[in-house]
Amino acid sequence: MESFKINPHFNGETRKLERLVKLIFLPIILF
Repeated sequence: MESFKINPHFNGETRKLERLVKLIFLPIILF
């Protein structure tokens, strides 16, 4: 978790990936 504080750009990229993962996997879980 400390690495996120060190590299804010990487943190931003992980947020984008997290959003994509939610968009992909939420419909699979719900349906």
